[in-house]
Amino acid sequence: MGAATIIYEGKPIGTPDPGAWWKIVEDYKVMGLYTAPTAIRALKKEDPNGDWIKKYDISSLKAVSFAGERCDIKTFDWLS
Repeated sequence: MGAATIIYEGKPIGTPDPGAWWKIVEDYKVMGLYTAPTAIRALKKEDPNGDWIKKYDISSLKAVSFAGERCDIKTFDWLS
């Protein structure tokens, strides 16, 4: 099928670059992201205005799937 999987351990929190996830999306043209809403909330806390997301071309990202818990509306809206 030509599919590849990238596994990233941890959240880029408290690091000099909270845009690490978005760099991976850009570099590898990631189409789907599977994560917990808690991880997205942690990214939102580090980057409330989404400035780090805007630094990268994440246009390849077509779907975000959540696991482990329901995603609250504020977190979903921040990611959208």
